[in-house]
Amino acid sequence: MPKKMLQLILAFATGVVAMVLASTAFMATINADSLSVTLALLITSAVFLVFGLIVGLFWLGGSLFGGVMIAAPFLLVTTFSILLSGFGPKLLSNDLPILATALLTGVIGCYLGQRLTSKSGTAA
Repeated sequence: MPKKMLQLILAFATGVVAMVLASTAFMATINADSLSVTLALLITSAVFLVFGLIVGLFWLGGSLFGGVMIAAPFLLVTTFSILLSGFGPKLLSNDLPILATALLTGVIGCYLGQRLTSKSGTAA
């Protein structure tokens, strides 16, 4: 199996693990309470930042694509489940900020992980 394909599969699998960990925060937003949305944003940000950092340490390509691969399972499952159930407006009002946060923090974490790798690689 080529390294690039293995890398994509591992990043996607890491995203699945991050999605499972962040699902508690995501499901808290169903109540539409402003505190639960804020808490979900914070927990989701922390989970995807940490997992993005981990993937960034091993990612060979650009950090943007690595962060997207981490957030892809979360984006796909959430979007399809809400749109197929007929709650499109709820997706836009409550869930889109959480999805955008997961994507953004995944990319930032992957970028930071790559920066750590490149600095440690030049020091040796």
